[in-house]
Amino acid sequence: LRHIGIPTQEIALIMSLALRFLPTLSAEAHSVALAQIARGSSIRDGSFKQRVHAITALIVPGFAGVIRHADTLALALDARCYTPGAERTHLHSWKMRIKDVLLSVVTLGVVSAIIVCKMLPL
Repeated sequence: LRHIGIPTQEIALIMSLALRFLPTLSAEAHSVALAQIARGSSIRDGSFKQRVHAITALIVPGFAGVIRHADTLALALDARCYTPGAERTHLHSWKMRIKDVLLSVVTLGVVSAIIVCKMLPL
């Protein structure tokens, strides 16, 4: 997808943040609903106008909480200097050195010798 111009890193970030926010949305809605029940509000009882008012009393604080969490997330991304589309960096870059090649050859030789010794009849 990246080869045809679709920003895959940004889409992956958006999807992971959206999935991460689902439990947050659920918890926020649950706490607002419990607060409204503690105040004596009910969605099931009353006229149509009262029900609409009760649902509005759930939605508005819920969105306020979600916006608060989104603002915290934006601050965290800003603190980590997130830049969309930037190349990923690593603290340590690993390069194959001569010691690594020698160790790989020795390890391969030892493993091969063990396998050959196991296959030979004694």
